[in-house]
Amino acid sequence: MSELEKLIEQVLEKNSPHKEFEGSKEILIEALSIYHEELCSQNDELSEINQYLEETKLEYERLFMDAPVGYLIVDLTGLIVKANHYSYQLFDSLTPHQSKLQHFIADEDQDRFYFFFQQLKEDQLETSFSFKTRTEPVRYIKFLQQYVRSNETLIHLAMIDETALVTYQKQIKYMSNHDALTGVYNRHYYENLIQQLNEKLTKHFGVIFADINGLKMINDAFGHMFGDELIKKAVELIEHHMDDTMYLARIGGDEFVIILTETTEEQMKKLMLTLKEAQSLITVKDIQLSISFGYAYKRKPSQDLIKLVHLAEDRMYQNKLHTKSSGRKDIIEGILAVLHEKKPREKEHGERVSFLAETFGKVLNLNATEIHQLKTAGLLHDIGKVTVDHTILDKASGLNTNEKREMKQHPEMGYRILQASQEFKDIADIVLYHHEFYDGTGYPRGLKGESIPYLSRILAVCDAYDAMTKPRPYSIPKSKEEASTELKYHKGRQFDAELVDIFISKVLLKVDLN
Repeated sequence: MSELEKLIEQVLEKNSPHKEFEGSKEILIEALSIYHEELCSQNDELSEINQYLEETKLEYERLFMDAPVGYLIVDLTGLIVKANHYSYQLFDSLTPHQSKLQHFIADEDQDRFYFFFQQLKEDQLETSFSFKTRTEPVRYIKFLQQYVRSNETLIHLAMIDETALVTYQKQIKYMSNHDALTGVYNRHYYENLIQQLNEKLTKHFGVIFADINGLKMINDAFGHMFGDELIKKAVELIEHHMDDTMYLARIGGDEFVIILTETTEEQMKKLMLTLKEAQSLITVKDIQLSISFGYAYKRKPSQDLIKLVHLAEDRMYQNKLHTKSSGRKDIIEGILAVLHEKKPREKEHGERVSFLAETFGKVLNLNATEIHQLKTAGLLHDIGKVTVDHTILDKASGLNTNEKREMKQHPEMGYRILQASQEFKDIADIVLYHHEFYDGTGYPRGLKGESIPYLSRILAVCDAYDAMTKPRPYSIPKSKEEASTELKYHKGRQFDAELVDIFISKVLLKVDLN
């Protein structure tokens, strides 16, 4: 008992007039005054503490509500007692507050969620779980952590949106098995599939190898975007004739494999024939799709599928050799058609140069092979211009540095296109060097004098004469006499002097290109 309490007790219980209590009241009043001041001071401190606690509560409330993570407080039935703003965003148009958490989980994940929630209630959750929502669009929600306030028996949950991560993971998984350009299976998937099928299938199994002819030539002529378009057309063709028992994989730039898991040899042959016939109807611009095929069929259960695949590949290459010549010739004719469609005057120019070159070859008493080469080179000498931007070909004013550089690439591009075909290989060099100058200042190699192939020197004179005497965006056509004077002026510099003299004195007497 404190001294103040003792004194109060004495005063109350011994209301005596004796002198020993005369000062007790004064002492009591003084003591009460001191305690009053102390209580007031404590009250002020408590008010400040209450204010601080209230402000802290509001700060944590704001942190809870505005956090970039979903926070929920749920009871043991799954009822959402409290949800922050981000939770509403995660659940889209649905309203979390006073709703059952189970209501937001997709039907396919309900069983998993039930067991997850049982672990939550028993406080035995050791790992986080992800679930799909039933919202539109579907989200993937991951429950990160939980703790239980035992006095209220409430479960606190933190959630993050894993939609972007799940989508990315799906893309990575998809890309690991699929070709980025066409969407069909890639080589990685194909190799794994063959291994799996080798262990499972014993019969009714076939493989068709397919290879797009002339793809490199097409890429050189038009660029890879054009070649990619042709690849996609080939895939569309094959997929159109496939069923659910077949697999299609792109195993190289221009190579595809069709795996048939339930087929007869006759059915496989029929499919291959159908694809061969159908490809003739598919073109990109004027380039017709051309594919070589080869197949192999498993006749005995003991046959190894890997060896079977190699057999189909070998047969495909054998077939490719038989069709290579005509196929590439068709592609070159298609490329030339694209150039002529792009610039109709190039067709007439090529025909005139071809006629001039053939006539020149006869005047020079060249053999039949060389004359044929000159005639063909005249037709195809500018095929490389198919890669040049049409605005450069049509430009009436002088070309700038970059435009000149692009224009000067056309002999090399023509060479690359023609070199890819066995039928035109012998004229590729003629085309490559037809813009070399006799004094070594030409392009693309800067060859000089007789190091320039003879047929290229002949073609250069014919090409220049026709260019001077016919309308061009950048020049007014010259007369035969004016063009002859120009050729003479450049003798020994741009042209072989002896060839210029023969061309003017003999060839021009035999031709009339008006």
